[in-house]
Amino acid sequence: MTPILIVHIGAGILGILSGAAAVSVRKGERLHRAFGTVFFASLLTTSALAVYLGLFVPPTAPGGAPPSASVSVGILTFYLVATAWMTVRRKQAGVGPFEYGALLGALSVAAALVIFGLHSASIPADRLRGYPVRYYIFASMAGFAAASTSR
Repeated sequence: MTPILIVHIGAGILGILSGAAAVSVRKGERLHRAFGTVFFASLLTTSALAVYLGLFVPPTAPGGAPPSASVSVGILTFYLVATAWMTVRRKQAGVGPFEYGALLGALSVAAALVIFGLHSASIPADRLRGYPVRYYIFASMAGFAAASTSR
């Protein structure tokens, strides 16, 4: 197990624990904000490392997720966490460069996942593992996120 994979797993565990802690205290309290900040940082770390691992570390387990899935879902997770943080931090309503970039990112991930799903559907082994359906499910999540971003 590589050190980056250990950090990725540790950040994921920290995200689960801090998320559970954040919902267990009253919203808006100092402790809730502290847990939320830890949750945000750990999920950004986890998703960024998922992209890195998907690009540079091949799956070792037979039948493991293909790199295209890991990278796409890592980017989608990063998008969801970053836009949630911006929603909490935003002082005024309006659409700015961040929102336009986020919309472009979500649409790009949705399009890539549909393309990967179509390609995966032409590979018998991928069809047996259910990869095309998984790509389409995550593509619909990215598309829904993009639709929710626009005004």
